[in-house]
Amino acid sequence: MENRDSEGRLSQAFTYKSEWLVKDAALLLKKPNYLSELELERPVIMTGSRGSGKTTAFLFLWHGNKAINIENLGSQRYFGLYHRIDTSVCYSFSGGNLPIEAWEKIFSHYINLIICDLIVEFVQSHEGVAVSEDHLSRASRILFGEDKIFDISSRIQEELTHLSDNVANISRSDFSGHLSALKTPIDIILDGISIKGSKNSIPFYFMFDEFENLLDYQQAILNTLLKHFTRSAYVKIGVRPLGRSAFNTINKNELLRSPDDFHSINVDDSVRKGYREFARSICNARLKYLGESYINSSIESLLEELSDEEEAKLLNVGKYNNPFFTHLELDDLSKIKGVPSLKIAFLRYWADGHNIKYDAIFDQYQRNKKMWDSRYANYKYAVLFAIGRGNRIRKYYCGWETIVILSHYNIRYLLEMIETMILFSASKEGRIEKIHPDIQTRAAMAIGEKNLHQIEGLSVYGRKIIKLMFGLGRIFEHLAAYPERRSPETNQFRVNDLQANSEAQKIIELAVQHSGIVRVNASKLTSIADTREYEYMLHPIFLPILYSLIEKREKSLLRQTISQKL
Repeated sequence: MENRDSEGRLSQAFTYKSEWLVKDAALLLKKPNYLSELELERPVIMTGSRGSGKTTAFLFLWHGNKAINIENLGSQRYFGLYHRIDTSVCYSFSGGNLPIEAWEKIFSHYINLIICDLIVEFVQSHEGVAVSEDHLSRASRILFGEDKIFDISSRIQEELTHLSDNVANISRSDFSGHLSALKTPIDIILDGISIKGSKNSIPFYFMFDEFENLLDYQQAILNTLLKHFTRSAYVKIGVRPLGRSAFNTINKNELLRSPDDFHSINVDDSVRKGYREFARSICNARLKYLGESYINSSIESLLEELSDEEEAKLLNVGKYNNPFFTHLELDDLSKIKGVPSLKIAFLRYWADGHNIKYDAIFDQYQRNKKMWDSRYANYKYAVLFAIGRGNRIRKYYCGWETIVILSHYNIRYLLEMIETMILFSASKEGRIEKIHPDIQTRAAMAIGEKNLHQIEGLSVYGRKIIKLMFGLGRIFEHLAAYPERRSPETNQFRVNDLQANSEAQKIIELAVQHSGIVRVNASKLTSIADTREYEYMLHPIFLPILYSLIEKREKSLLRQTISQKL
């Protein structure tokens, strides 16, 4: 990339948050395979991990509004209105001198204002959509205690500002201000809407993203809307796994049940179906957007791959094998010439792990090559970790298939890695033909470290989650490097009696919510409603950086210990 315009186009092309796409969204977004379920005329709860594409799905419904004009207005299937839930706003509606019952009424009024604002903004920006003066007057009376409003949109903004100020100062005085009953003004405005060219009412979809940011009582308020909207309006919720903490409405005895009250979409399960092809199409579309003067190849061709043998050479397998050669007889040295260097490394690795002399293990290999070749096929991946011990790069992560595995069905992580790889490869020479394995690995490590720091910043639990991840990383790094006498490539763990330890359960749940670890079972990734015991694994995006940081930490501790002894 030669200039800031190039880097700006790259940033736009590989923007990993859909809401940051300020232009050309239609070119860069791809329809998820579950979009038709989200478009159903009924309430929906869409559950998916961070970066799985929930916001993208919502934006497809919302961006449809931009194509609406006076000619096609009456033929629309629905109108999508989007709102992202802000953590800081949610927490401002708590504490002070007020009991939870008072906060429920205040937050209900806030939600009324938010939804009415979305509706009024939509009406004012679309010719052919109108609300009768009588209905606006009645809604205003309920929202503000006054019925003669010149500009209801401005009045809503004023009320939101006034409410925010009142809430911010709640600790110094009891709340004073007009409040409205949940849902009542929304129903009135919806009843008063007329749409040119439509014989039947067209439903409004109110989309609430990042539902997990709500406090328990606030989730119950939105649950109430989800269950009880009846006037051509449906609530659609986007939430992370384990992000729903309230399953009732404001009536604590009234529970939400699927499919009776809402349609449930498990985004993670849906994304896994054809993820590679979906990811490939997104990346290739964005490479095309960059232009041929920068990159003129597919994503698979762009990311240079390494065979196991090639990777072993980059990791300096020759140095690792030297002690093995020094212990062989001249006759054995002549026989070993045709054996691949990685297989020789495996023989040394196995001998070290089982206290077998090097000449003895080579003799065993000579006498039963078929058995040793089978064992080599199972363990050669682990041998790469042993070869790379002490290197600047412990293990290479490169090639399209490997990068897809690191992203683990998380399109955000994938786009972050690809963008960073291209930035690291950018040069004044112009077009990028191939991205070297070293650059791909460093980019993967950079994105893992970046997201590790983001998790660390999560309130009081962030550091605890990081400690958990480092501990797991150390265990699985050791298992990868020393898998003898156990199954190779062990990468999952189970926590017995997790519910008996509330603190541990909280840490695990937050780690899952923020994609630090992935929740699985013995056969496949599970749905949120599944009651079976779960197994867990570190999210693969963190493996390159965790293995590197663990080795650096161990070297630092070793130097510190030696210094203290001296």
